[in-house]
Amino acid sequence: MDNKITKKEEGTVNKGGLVIAIIILIGLCIGGYFLTRYIIDFFADKDSEVTNNEKQSHDNLLDILNNEASKSAISGEQKAYKLLTFDYKNDDHFYISGINDNTIFNYDIDLSTTESVNNIDSAYRFITNNSLSSYATSITRYTIIDSNELVNKYPSSNVKAGNLVTNTKVFGTIYKNNNINIINGDNLSSVLDNSYSPKTLDSSSSLFKLYKYIANN
Repeated sequence: MDNKITKKEEGTVNKGGLVIAIIILIGLCIGGYFLTRYIIDFFADKDSEVTNNEKQSHDNLLDILNNEASKSAISGEQKAYKLLTFDYKNDDHFYISGINDNTIFNYDIDLSTTESVNNIDSAYRFITNNSLSSYATSITRYTIIDSNELVNKYPSSNVKAGNLVTNTKVFGTIYKNNNINIINGDNLSSVLDNSYSPKTLDSSSSLFKLYKYIANN
């Protein structure tokens, strides 16, 4: 009789332990699910925040370009709706290029009198934080042309060729293999040459994410 009671008690204890273990397991699964969702949402929010910052910077440069283009716009001319690239060259000029459906706009700002500017990062900061009214500027318009050779070499919607009289220039930003390449007004014939290498942006540049956004949008 005592043996039967003992076996019954053991059976009861085992069933109770099983129920507790199941409850704990369910709790861990639920907790793990919410923890995973929190981590995913956290990084998604971070990515979204970065993207929004780069979009705002892109739109700011685009506004600077369009404000200049509006001074010489013909009636009914469409504004540029996205950037192709921007650059600072050894001639101490800062360039912003953008496009509409038919035209490449290239905005040239002479910063040779500004001692605080000596690279692309400092030039960008200066351009976006100061009035350019006292600086020599110009805007050049190129008619967009199709080039199968260019598309084959740089299959990116953000690399375009434009023609002005007898000059055909290429503008664009390329993101590939975690590298940024910039083409700012180089001759199409040079760009298509096998020996051509576009300008490369140092990955340590504070503008790397902005160029990446431009290349991918």
